[in-house]
Amino acid sequence: MQDPGIQTGFGKQLANSEKKVRDRAVRGLLKWLKENDDVTELQLRKLWKGLFYAYWMSDKPLIQQHLANRLASLVLQLPPKVAIGYLDGFWKTICSEWWGIDRLRLDKFYLLLRKFHFYAFQYLEQSQWDANVTDQYLDILGQGPLKPNDMKIPDGLRYHTSEVFVDELRKALDGKTVSAEQITNLLKPFFIILGKSASDIVVDRVIENVFDTILAQSEEDAFFDMVEIGKAVFELATSSETINKNRSKIVGLYKKFASRVEIDVDESQLDPKKTGKQTKVNGSHIIGNKRKADETDVPDSKRKKKALQETIVPASPEVEVEASEEAESLKEPSKIRKQPKRNASVKKHVDPGADSAHLENEEPKASNMSGEASAVTTPEKKQKNKKKSVGAASTPTVSLGIDRA
Repeated sequence: MQDPGIQTGFGKQLANSEKKVRDRAVRGLLKWLKENDDVTELQLRKLWKGLFYAYWMSDKPLIQQHLANRLASLVLQLPPKVAIGYLDGFWKTICSEWWGIDRLRLDKFYLLLRKFHFYAFQYLEQSQWDANVTDQYLDILGQGPLKPNDMKIPDGLRYHTSEVFVDELRKALDGKTVSAEQITNLLKPFFIILGKSASDIVVDRVIENVFDTILAQSEEDAFFDMVEIGKAVFELATSSETINKNRSKIVGLYKKFASRVEIDVDESQLDPKKTGKQTKVNGSHIIGNKRKADETDVPDSKRKKKALQETIVPASPEVEVEASEEAESLKEPSKIRKQPKRNASVKKHVDPGADSAHLENEEPKASNMSGEASAVTTPEKKQKNKKKSVGAASTPTVSLGIDRA
């Protein structure tokens, strides 16, 4: 089969600035899709690239609504082999191009998303809830706008999908015969988010927009089977695959359902101490409130240090003794003999009654200690000093307490 994007130039015509050219290209493309049942995934991705920009160029509310309705309702008219691929191509294109949508165009793309949710539910009902078709569509949502922890997919798609999902499901299946098990099965992507999403905001939005909306329904308008949904929430709360940080929120959600309806389950399993559930998160096991680290949690530096210590050969006892002696010698401070400071100036307290001759004898000694030059003594002075010293010997002296040696 020839590629329509190459042979007829659908891509350029769909992105043309003229509305007439775009409308003609859309009519030709929809007709071509209805008549072919062997369209490849790559061809659908190329066509959806053109359809995305055809919708981008629509600039009036009525034109946008009409085009959104035409593109979304086409899934009901396509062959079964092409319909699922058509939905898959739409969500993959939206996820990859969503980052480039400016705030002025967000509202009209929100409208397009609503239309596709609505007609996708009608397509599942048209296929008589075939298990294979339903699983394929839920897998598209789970790998697309509702895929948890994928940074390539913006949270805005998760928020909006959770916000409109229940409303569009009610509109699409109003008055139709649908079992409670089939309705609960459609909530599977949201259960996966509750159990595995690392974003608290996404988890809170899902609980508020999906499950709290279900809890708000009246007993007369029992579109959702709260007993079945409550059991599914209980299984999620006690599952070993649920990450520990979300478990308390899931348990709280279960209690909301249990307060509305009677659910036949063993609530003792909700106690983590009794169940001993383990949840692996980033290479670690969480047992109740305790965390047991794996080998992968140990930093590389500690692992390398441990490996290095294991490879070191122990030294002989003689080498260890020498090394310890050397270390002790290095630790001892160097012994430096400190010289006592010489007190050059000593205050002397002399008894006023002491002889003046004795004080005169002290002055030359003090001057010699201070380094001053002493006067030259003559023999006459020596004799005179000798007589004075003999006279001073009879005079009592006061000990100064200083050792003159």
